[in-house]
Amino acid sequence: MKAFPRKFRTRFLVFLFPLAVFVLAGTQQAFAAARAPKHSVTNQYHGVSAIDDYQWLEKSDDPAVKRWTQAQSKEARATLDKIQVRPWVEEPLQRLPKTPSTNY
Repeated sequence: MKAFPRKFRTRFLVFLFPLAVFVLAGTQQAFAAARAPKHSVTNQYHGVSAIDDYQWLEKSDDPAVKRWTQAQSKEARATLDKIQVRPWVEEPLQRLPKTPSTNY
C-alpha cells in the first residue's frame, strides 16, 4: 500500500492542528454557553412529521436571527483571539488556498 504524498500529509496536519488546539484549550465550554434557543416547528415530508428546533435560524433577514448571529460572532471572536498559537496556525492556513494542488 502506498503512503499518502507528503504534501497531502502536511495539509491534513495543518487542518488537524487547529482542531486539537480548540479541544485542548477548552473552547468547547465557551461555545456550549451560547446555544441557540429552540423554536420548534413541525414539517410534513411525504407523510412523515419532522420537528426542526432551529428552522427559525434560516430566515437571515429576521432581526432576531441577526442579533443571535452577531452575538455568536462576537463570542467566537473573543474565544479565538485568546488562542496564543493562533498566528502560528493562521499563517499556513492563509497560504493553503494560494498553493497549487498536485495534479495526479
